[in-house]
Amino acid sequence: MRKLSKNQIIFRVFHAQLIEQSIKFKQQMMKSAESDENSSQRVRKTGRSSISSIPPPNPVIVRSSKENSAKNKALEEATKKSENLCDVLCNSYKFVVNYGVFESNFEWMPCEILIRIFEYLNTRDLLTVGLVCRQWMEATQYFRLMRKVLLHFQVFKYSDTSFPMNRFVNCSRLFPNIKFSIVKFSAKNHNFWDDYGDMVEELTFNSCMINKSEFLHIIRLCPHLKSLSITRCEDLYKSWTVVKKLSQVKLKFHQMKTLAIRDTSLLTKKILDFLTTSAPNLTSITIANCLGNTKLQDRDSILNSLADYVELKSEQIKVLNLGNTPIDEPFLVKLGDIKKLKLHELCFTFNGVVATIGKSGILTLLRNQQDLKILDVTDSKGLSNFCLIEICRNMKGLKKLILNKCWLINDAGLKEVGRLLHLEVLDISSCDRVTDLGLLEGLIPHGKKFYKLKELYLALLPYMSILAIYRLAQQYDELEVLDLSGSSNSITDETLQMIFRHQPKLKYLNLDCCAKITNFGIAGLSDQSNEENYNYRVLYNINYLKELRYLNLGGCYQLSDISFINAFDLPHLKEINLSRCHNVTANGIKYLCKKCPKIEIIDLSECYHVLDSTVGLITKEIIRLESLKLNGCTQITDDIFDDIACNCKYLKTLYIRRCPKIQTNPFEVLKNVRYIYYQ
Repeated sequence: MRKLSKNQIIFRVFHAQLIEQSIKFKQQMMKSAESDENSSQRVRKTGRSSISSIPPPNPVIVRSSKENSAKNKALEEATKKSENLCDVLCNSYKFVVNYGVFESNFEWMPCEILIRIFEYLNTRDLLTVGLVCRQWMEATQYFRLMRKVLLHFQVFKYSDTSFPMNRFVNCSRLFPNIKFSIVKFSAKNHNFWDDYGDMVEELTFNSCMINKSEFLHIIRLCPHLKSLSITRCEDLYKSWTVVKKLSQVKLKFHQMKTLAIRDTSLLTKKILDFLTTSAPNLTSITIANCLGNTKLQDRDSILNSLADYVELKSEQIKVLNLGNTPIDEPFLVKLGDIKKLKLHELCFTFNGVVATIGKSGILTLLRNQQDLKILDVTDSKGLSNFCLIEICRNMKGLKKLILNKCWLINDAGLKEVGRLLHLEVLDISSCDRVTDLGLLEGLIPHGKKFYKLKELYLALLPYMSILAIYRLAQQYDELEVLDLSGSSNSITDETLQMIFRHQPKLKYLNLDCCAKITNFGIAGLSDQSNEENYNYRVLYNINYLKELRYLNLGGCYQLSDISFINAFDLPHLKEINLSRCHNVTANGIKYLCKKCPKIEIIDLSECYHVLDSTVGLITKEIIRLESLKLNGCTQITDDIFDDIACNCKYLKTLYIRRCPKIQTNPFEVLKNVRYIYYQ
């Protein structure tokens, strides 16, 4: 069955409502006409009219209990027989026509239909619809939907008898995805894991104080674990050799597919061997930002152990992430010689030298991985044009290529990117040697384009000019993400007009530090001084980007309230950065709040005209506000805490650093805000 979009489902549901309403109204009109005819005949015969035969001015349907039960049985039979989602929806709705107004009883919809509709919602909307009624709440607690929800515990000492763990012990809800951040674990009580362990599928430890015995006790109670992530848990690695009794414990997680270890230099060969042997069916391995301060001998043993495991499980491993982890030439040679290894995603950082004589490990690896879909070589100082040429010639099906901070790449290597016809994401930010020649010949080879390209990152390219932006904006009209931050030379009002004209589907636009942008470029206001040099009579503004979700205008100090008064009709905007926009005042913020009511994150750092009244206006107008950044706003005082405490129900993060007029301790006043960054 073809999967319908949310808009298609809503349209067909209400279309079915209108059809059923019109049919019922037509039937009622026919009945009323028949009753009128019968009454007129009786009047002709008897000479008097019957008051009971006169229909009411507005149709009223009165159903008996037998009629309702019969219709309910018919509805159940129609629902069981129907296989199409649209037929089920049409047969599941009941309408009441009362005095010309129809109502839809959504609360009586079958739970299966609710679950199918709720699959199209994001996590926030899913939790919101669960508050409508009890049946909707039960539908949102379906296990397949609960996989979207992350149960995140932060900054507390673990205990089953204290908050917040006592709220979840013996609870009926199930949470398959659990994360702990900055939590100190205790080995005294683990009743929580007795209740939830069987249903946990994804488990994350981030900066937690946990030793080996506690860690093994927890994962032992999670037999159906599919993903395990450990980030900056130094106590776990230090205590691994202390406890000797549990070192012989053998655990098997046959359903585990993903193992991630990040941000540590204390990883040893024994720990890695224990984790990999406990999960024999791994398909994804991540060892990112590790082994930076590890001894050379220990690092070689860990890399050799990893290479042996990859060779042993070469047919099932599809994802390998070694980002910012130092790797050497022997490891790359050993990894490249594994013939059965066919990765779909590869991430590594290469800082060595490409061997031109003899066997090169990096070139061998890139030549053999022809099935790659995602390749991330961020911050690879040793990646040269030879490597990029091998990538473009061998990986024909590549969809995502990240070359961020690959300084050795220039126009000669970027020209080969035109061979990747299935590319959807390209990141060449901070590649300082790239010029217009490489951009135009690589991204628009022979006048053609990548029809599937959705995301393009061109930040911090000093040699990119206005011509390249013109050509790229005209060719790629399906972009959803565009990053041009730090391109102060190439981003002007004219190029911005071209972007607004040809990129109506943009959802993410980053123009940070593009200091040449003015009100003319954002709002499309005609200026006599600029109109003579402007080639287009039709002016475009930011209102053309109706699907925009994220906008970064930090450092665009020439913007003022005029842009917000005449533009910014962005109904779906959720995050905006206006830091260092010194000319923005309370009047402009007022129009921004009215036109963009769905904003969740707003940054007004170093906006010197922001007052207490401005903050009060933001807290009242923006209901969904989650993060508010006011760093360096020198005119705000302690009075903002009253507005935040009264109006901001969902605020999680508040930045008020470098605000000299704030004297009150915010932690004492704002107890519901989780994170407050204060000097």
